[in-house]
Amino acid sequence: MKRLLAFVLATVLALLPLSVFAAAETEEKIPCIIVPGIGQSRVWLTDENGELVLNENGEKINCFPAVLNVDSLLSQLAAPLAASVAAQRDVGFSDALCKAVENAFLMNATDDNGKECGRVTVETYPHSLASCTEDEKNYIFGCIPMERLCDTIGEENIYYYAYNSFGNALSMIDGLYDYIQLVKEQTGSDKVNIIPISMGGAIFNGVMELYPQVAQDINRIVFVVPALNGSTIVSDIYKKELTFLNADYLYSEFFDGIMNETDASAIELAIRILPKDVLMSALEKAVETLMDTVIRNCTGLWMLVPNEEYDECVRLNLADKSKAEIRRQTDIYHKAQSNSNKNILKLKNSGVEIFNVVAYDVALYNVGNSWNEQNADGVIHTFSTAMGTKMANVGEGLPKNYVQKNTYCKNPNHNHISPDRVVDASTGILPDNTFFFDGQSHVTANQNDIIMKLCCELVETNRIKDVYSDKNFPQFNVGRATKAIRTELLPAAETIDRSSLSAEDAAELDAAVNEANEMLSRTIAVAGEDKAIESRLRAILEKIGVVEPKKSDSALSPVVKKMSDFLFEKGGANGYTDIAKDAVENLTGTEPEEESTAKAPENSANEPNGTANVNKLPNTDRSGRKTKNTAVIFCTAVGAVAVCTAVIARKKKEEKACEEQ
Repeated sequence: MKRLLAFVLATVLALLPLSVFAAAETEEKIPCIIVPGIGQSRVWLTDENGELVLNENGEKINCFPAVLNVDSLLSQLAAPLAASVAAQRDVGFSDALCKAVENAFLMNATDDNGKECGRVTVETYPHSLASCTEDEKNYIFGCIPMERLCDTIGEENIYYYAYNSFGNALSMIDGLYDYIQLVKEQTGSDKVNIIPISMGGAIFNGVMELYPQVAQDINRIVFVVPALNGSTIVSDIYKKELTFLNADYLYSEFFDGIMNETDASAIELAIRILPKDVLMSALEKAVETLMDTVIRNCTGLWMLVPNEEYDECVRLNLADKSKAEIRRQTDIYHKAQSNSNKNILKLKNSGVEIFNVVAYDVALYNVGNSWNEQNADGVIHTFSTAMGTKMANVGEGLPKNYVQKNTYCKNPNHNHISPDRVVDASTGILPDNTFFFDGQSHVTANQNDIIMKLCCELVETNRIKDVYSDKNFPQFNVGRATKAIRTELLPAAETIDRSSLSAEDAAELDAAVNEANEMLSRTIAVAGEDKAIESRLRAILEKIGVVEPKKSDSALSPVVKKMSDFLFEKGGANGYTDIAKDAVENLTGTEPEEESTAKAPENSANEPNGTANVNKLPNTDRSGRKTKNTAVIFCTAVGAVAVCTAVIARKKKEEKACEEQ
């Protein structure tokens, strides 16, 4: 459940501009405001008196994305699930699931006026990092690891704008503008640099539109994977075009996109304990409950609906008169989003220096039906983050005869085609100021030490003017994630007494450490080197007993995977009793009615025969096949129950052991 909630949410980084005139040739220490991404602000649960609520361990309770207690959730669902499994029909299970979803997300609810009505408080920082507690500093740098700025511009010039990701859009926008004025007042500076991250970019869209005078407040903006045109994941949610509401996809592909193979296959086996109709109905009701509880009225999330999808999402969710005020507020932001590129160019023309950092060539999480339609960074489609830049789809390249368009770059000597021929940077509005990282995931952008170094360079001085200023930061680079190496493995290696090791182990440890440090000293990445170096360093540290070996499912995984694939191939998207009924009918000679288990999405006006969305979901042709070898299938189904029970039990045992440690 935690994994399913986590994948919807993600984080990104982006920088606000400072006026070019304030940053002359001197290395003036201009204050920097970080505007984090979704979920990168702590939102605490409070009681009716506004006091913080503590859990059984005396800890504050974070409300993003929900107040989720797994043990409580399981206890709520256990009885109705058991009854429904026993009766093989819905005996209160869907109602219990909806109630559990409602309770978990209730603190993030918004009323029909767009006002937050849950009991929460945001941990804000109306002062620089210098006045933050150690816990607050650790949290901030845990989200955005730019500690280097403490040494270059000083803690007194670093600010972090926190907000409720499920809050009111207009309040976030007003709050950011006011925060910029606060920083100027506290520091005595005429200008600020700003780094909007992911959803932070969406908030800054609103500031540009509603407060155009902000141009005089900003020296540099550094956008990092900014959600300037939302994410198609969010519009798919508002349209309820979700892959897991397609039975075929749920039983065969969905879980593979969000977890490891063993867990995915085990869940595919486990969900068959309910009849397909019961499970799918419960999921549809749970989605509608989540829409009613949080999503439909949350103007903050409406900021993440892509411009071109807005009208359809409004028609489906805000047509009722009771939603008039929500619609009024979302229309205001929609206008800001529509004018995003125009407003960015206005700022640039007024003297603000603007840069953009883009991750690409990672398919969107497979939650929405449009997950594989265009290039993305896993969370946001790159048309949004790269300000309209033309790219080939993930895993593909531009046509062989493609010629650079030079839509915004007029210099014939500039080559803006990426080495992999996926990106034509000349088609984005900032062709000379956008840095691209191939294969970089949105959620690990803050783990890419090169991106963090680049961001620091851009706000520490005005040395870098464009993608040609420093050969160590080229326009096209490769993504990597080095957090584990930097924060876990190398520190562990430093604690080891080499004299206690064999000559062979000491030599391998030194070689692995040197290789890691050499990679970290470079700002031009090589595809796959981060994973290989991490694997080598981890292997020697595991061998000498410094770090715990990672649990491996290698022996069990093929068995569970083959069992799940076999059941889907022969039994389709059905529960065990559905398969058994077909088996009995075949054994007795009764011909079962063939039924397509795929839930066909609504017809699109632009797609003939209503097949467009079905084609987006692979393997949808495998359902509804006539059951054969029924005895084998039935035995496999029985065995599957035992196997998935064993997998789940093992996972619970591992989790309990980790908690005890």
